[in-house]
Amino acid sequence: MTPEQIEILTLELFEQFEDLKIRLGRIGKFGPEAVKESYDIIVEAIRVIEDYSENVQQLTSEDKKAVAVKLLNEIIDIPWTPEFVEASLISWSIDLVVDVFNKVGGNAWLGMLFPADEEE
Repeated sequence: MTPEQIEILTLELFEQFEDLKIRLGRIGKFGPEAVKESYDIIVEAIRVIEDYSENVQQLTSEDKKAVAVKLLNEIIDIPWTPEFVEASLISWSIDLVVDVFNKVGGNAWLGMLFPADEEE
């Protein structure tokens, strides 16, 4: 994807995070609660991007990460930190989370993290 396509997709997906942005905005200070809320946002971003890739347009792993970094950088603000530094920190965080999930769940971690909806 081109940077312009990543920007357009990010704006399209951004609206799905209103409630999470509100929750994150209420925290105010960095601490355990902020870390948990940030984790929730990262997991939700992974879910939304994977769902988009599966149901709308197939994305490469590189494209998924680029969209996730851009999306999370729009949602998570680290005070007094330049955007490019935030983007680097977010990228490293995504790498860490994916690496941990790969070690714990192998290639099947997405299925474990987001089990298919069971029919009643």
